[in-house]
Amino acid sequence: MVRTPVSDAAVWKSDRTYWVQLDAPRHLIIASTEGFRKVADQIGFQMDKLVFDSDEFQFWGTALYKKGLPLDLSLVAENFSPMELKEFKEKALKLNQEGLGDQVCFYLTKPL
Repeated sequence: MVRTPVSDAAVWKSDRTYWVQLDAPRHLIIASTEGFRKVADQIGFQMDKLVFDSDEFQFWGTALYKKGLPLDLSLVAENFSPMELKEFKEKALKLNQEGLGDQVCFYLTKPL
């Protein structure tokens, strides 16, 4: 299993510069789901399943960066109401269902 951000993400498309998943220098390359699938095929892996599993972090983390604030959990309650956090969570679930969440679990096997 490989879990990684993907460039298919709705947040990437709308908030590029501030997208929390850019997370340099940890993520030097962020592939699309199709790009990841092609590379997996090229190196002999079969993609068995793909699961979007992002959560509200993509929204509050990105919003903190847009406000010029550091990524600090203690700032979440100060900057977002419980209602906003609930809306972020619901939006993340919806985007996952649409294949537009910001991170994916790729389940791969190497055929014998």
